[in-house]
Amino acid sequence: MKKKRIGVVLTTAMLISVFVVIASTMSAMQANDADTTTTSENLEKIQKAIEEKGAKWTADETSVSGLSIEEKKMLCGAKIGPIPRDAIEISPPEVSMPIGTFDWRNKNGQNWMTSVKSQGPCGSCWIFGSTSAFEAQINIDAGDPTIDFDSSEQHILSCSGGGDCDGGSPFLALAYIRDSGVPDERCFPYQADDTIPCGNTCPDWHGRACTCEWIGVPTSHTTESYKAILQEYGPMVVVLNVSEDLFYYTGGIYEPVWTSEEFGWANHCVTLVGYNDTGGYWIIKNSWGPGWGEGGYGGVYYGNLEQYEYAFVVVNTSCPLVGKPDLVVKKSLTTEYGTFIVNYTVTNIGDGPAGESHVCKLINGTVAKKVAVPPLGPGENYRGTFDPEPCPCGQTLNVTVCADCQNEVAESDETNNCEVNVVECPRLPDLVIEKIWTKERRDRCKVYFVVKNIGCVPAPGGHYATLLVNGKAEEEKRVRRDLGPGEEYESSFRTYVSCTGDDIRVCADNFNVIDELDETNNCLPPIVEKPDLVIEDKWEKWVNETHYSVTYVMHNKGPVKAPGGHRTTLIVDGVAIEHKIMPDDLEYCETYTDTFDTVIECTDDFDTIKVCADSDEIIDEINEDNNCLENEWICDEVVEKPDLIIEDIWTRERRGECRVYFVVKNDGAATAPRGHKATLFVNGEPVEEGRAVRKALGPGDEYKGSFRTRVNCADAIKACADNTNIVDESDETNNCREV
Repeated sequence: MKKKRIGVVLTTAMLISVFVVIASTMSAMQANDADTTTTSENLEKIQKAIEEKGAKWTADETSVSGLSIEEKKMLCGAKIGPIPRDAIEISPPEVSMPIGTFDWRNKNGQNWMTSVKSQGPCGSCWIFGSTSAFEAQINIDAGDPTIDFDSSEQHILSCSGGGDCDGGSPFLALAYIRDSGVPDERCFPYQADDTIPCGNTCPDWHGRACTCEWIGVPTSHTTESYKAILQEYGPMVVVLNVSEDLFYYTGGIYEPVWTSEEFGWANHCVTLVGYNDTGGYWIIKNSWGPGWGEGGYGGVYYGNLEQYEYAFVVVNTSCPLVGKPDLVVKKSLTTEYGTFIVNYTVTNIGDGPAGESHVCKLINGTVAKKVAVPPLGPGENYRGTFDPEPCPCGQTLNVTVCADCQNEVAESDETNNCEVNVVECPRLPDLVIEKIWTKERRDRCKVYFVVKNIGCVPAPGGHYATLLVNGKAEEEKRVRRDLGPGEEYESSFRTYVSCTGDDIRVCADNFNVIDELDETNNCLPPIVEKPDLVIEDKWEKWVNETHYSVTYVMHNKGPVKAPGGHRTTLIVDGVAIEHKIMPDDLEYCETYTDTFDTVIECTDDFDTIKVCADSDEIIDEINEDNNCLENEWICDEVVEKPDLIIEDIWTRERRGECRVYFVVKNDGAATAPRGHKATLFVNGEPVEEGRAVRKALGPGDEYKGSFRTRVNCADAIKACADNTNIVDESDETNNCREV
């Protein structure tokens, strides 16, 4: 390895001045607030101070702005003192620096810096500012920007004695790297905890540790000197004195404009990576994660770093001979339901670690999917499955899977990343319901449909189309002729259905007579195996002159059960008033009726009432947008409504069977119009709708009737008034009565 030229000798004179604890000049600052404020309040004050001062940076919430005062103080843990005697003075080249810009993230078109890290809830900036410069120097000294050695900051925290989570010395972190070396992150992963013993380091850490020969310190702490040393040697370990507003920095050229009295000022260690003469600022790398600043980087004006006369560079790094990774991929492929699915395994067969990469699936040379692959050590692998892709009938596809498809990992062999397969998609018919519609006749509807073969070979005749009403098969219609590719067959069912109340679905080849390309797309609407919760009905009822209650009916319209435990929420004028937990499972087409416990007081002309099923989104549903029902409830007048109940129900036996008699009564305050019907239920199933009540029922009026159906006298018998909800009632929950 080529060693850098060292300028002059030991630093005896450098003992002066740097021992000064960095002081701040408060005269340029806003008046501090004595009271603790929230993040949003702080942000508002900072943005106002930026505007008033004309500062050229932006503030917003960041990955660290929401921390408490104590947590923020902890992140600034640089403890500085006199420059040690064993540091080596370095002099900048005696040439004038041209006006321009420089950035180790883009030197000769390459990024020599390693990834932005987060020090977490620990005052270990003194370590991260040092390892950041050290890792970049390894790349620079080796002439390879892809090495990206990942230091174990936890090892330095637990083993160096240079400090702890309350802060430490950047120089002592560098001195430990120089004297003992630091192993890689996998040897002792970072946990932001200074109580973890040094013995937790991996046993072979000495053999995998990187080190440096010297720690250099500038002989001159001027802007021109720093610029020259930065270019000649590499990134520098520096410190700056910060106020609380730095935690809100999102971009631009930072200068302090505000701090709270509780925070005050603190010393922070960062890495100097570049400069910009046009803007007159340094480019620094922080250790608060990519959610701070400009992806973890920021800018500070010239003079902010030099004034403290505390800066170091790492000289002549060395690492054990580390092998390179080599990523290969193996895959398996299956076809099903007109799709193909690819399972893959990415393996590092090299003798060096591989950083994060990506694996890609290509179809006929075009990238169809890209998935992140985590870092892999030698011999490690990562397994995954790509999402299904269509396998068009009869087509031949070239399916390629490539590891490290974005060339993010420097490998020992860049030619063995991919594996190719030829997929022959099956040649089969594929029957779908292309269209369904209804035609009304005497308040009932006839269902029409079109079956289409979207496959690439003929479908023989003899299969059936099936009409399903509310999930139950009602009729089969045989398709007698063959259907060639793209051909259609139009027909209708004899069964008539409700034009509004029934859930209608038609399925092609419901008995699976035909071997198809896709057996999952036969129905229209498509069958999705999920529940679907809706508030089908709701109503308000006055409980006194000023207060009312809200009752709702929840309906599961999906084809499968909706488990209990989800919330139903009552919202009045945009404010959630009450949540009710659904106590039971709700089967397909089953309804559940309940009344909220809260009695609401009308205070305005009207209230906007909304009831939402599954408001906590626990249930994975077919449609997540149809959970709510909303209306306005007039407050300045009580709306009188009828209320139909079964006042009485009894039976008369004849020849071992019973006839059921009933009395419908209007228990409400308004007249119930004619035309509603009573319904007979036997053992929970509706068996007859009685004759329509042909006269209006005023408040208190009754109507006596009977059902034609004879029933077993021992059966469970129930009658319900207005079971089809023709009448708008004050109470929709009290319509039924059992014998």
